[in-house]
Amino acid sequence: MAPNNDQLPLDVNYAKVAEWMIIISKAEEAAQSLPAHVKSQSESSAHDYSAAKHIRDILASTSEKSLFGSLVGPAGVWDKIVRAYEKDNVYLGECSLTLARNVDYEVPFFKRQKAKYQQQLVDLERKQTEHLHSAALAARAYQQECEGMGIQGVRIRSELRSLVKELPGTFLEVGQRLQSKSVSEATQYYIQFLASTSTATGSAAELLPTLTAVCEADLAADLAAAQSQPDTAEAAAVTASKEARSQETTSPSQDAGSEGAGQQSSTDGLGEISWDIDLSAVGDATPDEAGPSAAIDWDIDVTEAAEAADHGEGTPQVNGSGLVCDTSSAQSGPGGMLGRLVSDGELRSSLLDELHELSAFLRSRASELTSSSSSFLADTPNALQDLSAGTVNGWLQELESAISQMTSPRTAQLLLYKTSDRYLDRVTADLQQKAGQEKKFRRMAQEVEGRRQALQGNLSDDACKLDAVLQRTRDIKGLVEDALSQQFNRRVLVVGEINNALD
Repeated sequence: MAPNNDQLPLDVNYAKVAEWMIIISKAEEAAQSLPAHVKSQSESSAHDYSAAKHIRDILASTSEKSLFGSLVGPAGVWDKIVRAYEKDNVYLGECSLTLARNVDYEVPFFKRQKAKYQQQLVDLERKQTEHLHSAALAARAYQQECEGMGIQGVRIRSELRSLVKELPGTFLEVGQRLQSKSVSEATQYYIQFLASTSTATGSAAELLPTLTAVCEADLAADLAAAQSQPDTAEAAAVTASKEARSQETTSPSQDAGSEGAGQQSSTDGLGEISWDIDLSAVGDATPDEAGPSAAIDWDIDVTEAAEAADHGEGTPQVNGSGLVCDTSSAQSGPGGMLGRLVSDGELRSSLLDELHELSAFLRSRASELTSSSSSFLADTPNALQDLSAGTVNGWLQELESAISQMTSPRTAQLLLYKTSDRYLDRVTADLQQKAGQEKKFRRMAQEVEGRRQALQGNLSDDACKLDAVLQRTRDIKGLVEDALSQQFNRRVLVVGEINNALD
């Protein structure tokens, strides 16, 4: 049996409710006289039917009633407004507008905001993970850099400066290689070969003075002396560096004064130069008779310089192979020859020149010994002719090992730490920048975390607002359905997009 049509629900689209009802809702005058605590408890700034009903209920809880049980005072005013809304279901028009606004605008807006915030949260979490990963990589790279340089990375400049203490040990190893039997035999072979094939004859000290001085030095004793007085050696090196810089910046007037003093000491007693000095008071007296007043005191002591010149100290020496540096005072400096190898760049350059010269000679001889032609051996002694290419290559390998150790990047870097404050500052600044990369990425991760927390708070606030709008929409929908059902004496359902919005 088919159901009675009068018993079936009447479906009304939510947007059509506004066309069926007349809109009247004004309560601004009554709202101006509301107490402050009631305004703060009001759910909405718009004084529609729901707000008016809510305000009436708040005031009714503390308001007195008349003899007939009706509300008086402000509660009575709002009760009249509510009754006016409810008369002939006038409030339904306003409720229909609220439903349309919530379904078409409010609910979609909060849902879009929720989706946007959730996507931003995902992006921020990804960025935070990337920043933390970059911070870990930066920390690992900085740690590896410090380990490669042999420092801890806590006090960068002082730790880099302390690496200079490795130089004596490095040059001790170089010296021990040069003092080996292989290098000694190679040196003697070089001297004998030159003596038999050219006019450049001489001893090893004359042909290879720096290498000979290094080979004859007691480097182990020099290292022990340097380690017993490290501060003195370092101070001497710093003093020598300062003196070198001061000599470079000497003014022309000082140079001219020194030159004039030297000319005076070298030409003292010559009568050709007029000094504009009246010697009439001295008369014909001899210098001995004239006394000390007859001499000019230039306040320059040239005794030590003259003695040094007589003994040939501190001056370049010329031999058959050309100009060579003086190594006679190798043991007099701080740390002896080992100290000079560490602090004297000219000595290191001279030693490298001689090592390269000797290695080039040995390389050429090894090539000739391995070739099929032996014409070059015709003018050489029998002792040199019996030499094998393997022996020469062994000597060459020992020399190249010493050269490689002296010219290695590590040794060059340590020497720059010792001699160049500007380079040390640059390396320190570079390491400090790398050390700050980890802090930078962690700070960026903290900033992202702050933004994420703020966004999470906004998402929570909007979620509460969305829940409130949905709950209010459900209440209004139920109110409209009940009112229409009573009016039409049949069940009325408000359908359409509102049901999707409320899901």
